[in-house]
Amino acid sequence: MTKSAQVKHFLIDDWLVAPSENLIQRHGTKIHLEPKAMDVLCHLSRNSDRVISAEQLLIQCWPASSLSDSVVYKNIAILRKALGEKAPGSRYIETISKRGYRLHAQVTPIMSTTIRGALEEKENFERALRVLNKLRLKQIQNEEADSLDVTLLKKNSGRLQKISKRVFEYVLGIPSHENFNE
Repeated sequence: MTKSAQVKHFLIDDWLVAPSENLIQRHGTKIHLEPKAMDVLCHLSRNSDRVISAEQLLIQCWPASSLSDSVVYKNIAILRKALGEKAPGSRYIETISKRGYRLHAQVTPIMSTTIRGALEEKENFERALRVLNKLRLKQIQNEEADSLDVTLLKKNSGRLQKISKRVFEYVLGIPSHENFNE
């Protein structure tokens, strides 16, 4: 069993990741990854708040092998292509010069054990976020333009997003990021 098979489904921004099937999916587009590329993606996802060196990726994803860093670079390139990145200064995988890589995206674990269930959770989550965004926009439109305090609005919007995320995690049963580790 590969290391990626131990991880449940999760979202990387709007990508649904199904490690046990070596599959990423977004907007109906399905991309199958090589198992080692999925292992790298899962390791970066579990550690999205940290910079992971090529050496750490080698140890984690290719244990007991004497491969060079080039295998890591190749798999990072495969992931970037699959995720639709075109240029350096990437959207998902950030290169930290002379240090390693960091996943520069929101990682959200999903409780469902099936791809269909995970897609439904993702759609429900996105639908709820759209409703909250409409409510926030409606609140802004109801305010008079000359009395609108932009600083207060930004502060309240940030609070609303934090509260909303906690509510969704509770209602949808999405575990916190701390529970995402194997």
